[in-house]
Amino acid sequence: MPPRRGGDRGGIGPVHDPAREPSVGSLVQQVGDGAGQRPGLRRTGHVVLEPGEAIHLTAGNLHAYLHGAGIELMGASDNVVRGGLTVKPVDVDELLRVVDPTPLPRPIMVDAAATGRYPLPEAGCTLVRLDAGAAHTSTGDEVAVGLDGTAWYVPAGATLTPTAPTYIVVPDC
Repeated sequence: MPPRRGGDRGGIGPVHDPAREPSVGSLVQQVGDGAGQRPGLRRTGHVVLEPGEAIHLTAGNLHAYLHGAGIELMGASDNVVRGGLTVKPVDVDELLRVVDPTPLPRPIMVDAAATGRYPLPEAGCTLVRLDAGAAHTSTGDEVAVGLDGTAWYVPAGATLTPTAPTYIVVPDC
């Protein structure tokens, strides 16, 4: 079976503006000042990723996306806890129970951008970068997302040759 392409969603490439530093005031302005919307702001750290870079966070790490687009991979779970910066309900007691406030010394996966392989052992997979025009043959059921907004399901044994840079979720076997 050949790869199946998902619907086009428009151009969703990396967007980065290093001159724009977030402040608590600007974040509150974006989501409002309601109760429960700011419990995590006191311990936030600001990490800027360049296109192709990745950050590795294990369970319990509070995070938010402020600009750009990204791919977030997690193991199967039904326990996502909101930490604020949203108009949706936030369970502050549960957040305080599960969050790990320990700063991560090096959350950016430095070697990953150079190798194009982003190992995620907690999720049981590796995210692999595939350049436009390069061919990839699936070793199992895989999902691919192109920076042009396309997405594919790639069954075992199928070959994918994207026309834009693409990231493929490859299960660890």
